[in-house]
Amino acid sequence: MRRLFADFRRAESEYYADTGIFPVMHVVVLRRDVYERNRWAARSLATAFEEARQITLDGMAETAGLRYMLPWLAADLEYVHQMLGPDYWTYGVPGNERALDTLIRYAHEQGLIPERYAIDRIFAPETLERTVI
Repeated sequence: MRRLFADFRRAESEYYADTGIFPVMHVVVLRRDVYERNRWAARSLATAFEEARQITLDGMAETAGLRYMLPWLAADLEYVHQMLGPDYWTYGVPGNERALDTLIRYAHEQGLIPERYAIDRIFAPETLERTVI
């Protein structure tokens, strides 16, 4: 396995500059039968991933003693923040609508899906908004 583009950083940066989209890297899927038996599981799973993401982001910014063994970590983080802003790799639907709409359009145009689905049809309703009690 290898990268599609040799200079992937340049290709991804140019794509983001042109489209405002940083490609979605992963999508978490919950089997329908599990979801239908446990509707709370979708929100709980999304919350767990969001909390793990925040723990990682908080640790990456610490430069007194590098948490991760990457020699140019501070410079790379600075570049990412300049290029993509502080909320790069946004989790969930809010903030990813443009990328998801584009993905759905491409999938439809390429015959992978029969219609251009609305985003709220392909994600569990519990994951579309955050409710704080």
